[in-house]
Amino acid sequence: MVKYRSAQFEDIPQLCELMNRQYKIKKNPAYFIWQFFESVYPTSLLCAEDKGKIIGMLGLQKKQLNSGQSCGQIIDMLISPLYRGLGIFGKLIDKSLESIPDLDLICVLPNSNGKNAIIKQKGWQVIHKIDNLKLTKEPLINSNEDYSDKIFSFIYNEKINNWRFHKHPYYNYKRIEHSDREYCYLKIFTNKQDETKKGDIVFVQENKISYEILQKLILNGCKYLFQENIDSVNCWAIPNSMLYNSCISFGFTPEKQERYFCLRSLKYRDKDITLAKNWQIYQADTEFF
Repeated sequence: MVKYRSAQFEDIPQLCELMNRQYKIKKNPAYFIWQFFESVYPTSLLCAEDKGKIIGMLGLQKKQLNSGQSCGQIIDMLISPLYRGLGIFGKLIDKSLESIPDLDLICVLPNSNGKNAIIKQKGWQVIHKIDNLKLTKEPLINSNEDYSDKIFSFIYNEKINNWRFHKHPYYNYKRIEHSDREYCYLKIFTNKQDETKKGDIVFVQENKISYEILQKLILNGCKYLFQENIDSVNCWAIPNSMLYNSCISFGFTPEKQERYFCLRSLKYRDKDITLAKNWQIYQADTEFF
């Protein structure tokens, strides 16, 4: 009989084993400590257990949107293959919502397998696929646009930045400032498959939502990365969003990747929140990258 409970520190070896059997990118104990036991967000990590063995897990973090709503983001959702199709995933979601109440909506940024699992659950919808945008040469001269649509994004502050970027167990990030309230975070790494040096724009902080400011910050990030002799700059964005259109104007081109943005409304009923172009989703909004 499958039992459900909160994960404990001593479960970390089993959690690593469960995850590393199914993903190419391996997680070590430092990741679980950082993500679930030292997080700046109210965080829940539930386990599904059968005969003393952890066969499923699901994390939930309570975050705030710039529009004032509380959003629960599901992270690291995983069920052992032998136990899929038994309703365990849905029960983990329900029990996680009991552990973190008073949410207006919940979301997840899954791969294609996760997306296929989440849309089988009640109330979920796929807002859009998230593209990886790639730039291989200096940015083109861009043009300004008047962008008046409502924008939804996750709130970041210095406490969150310190945890998310400066205490990350795997990656090192570089902060490029336009001002103390306007900056971007960058990541430089070497692709192990072809040994190319790549740079990611993982997050952009604007003092106010502005297409012009966003472009200035992206341009600053691109210039720094190319000065570091990277082969390409990458940025994630939802097609037709302000972030996406800004990157396209600089000469970024979309590449295929298996990443989606899925949403379920619990209390918040504004239809604008279901429109893909209204969401400013960054690579940093995922649980890992």
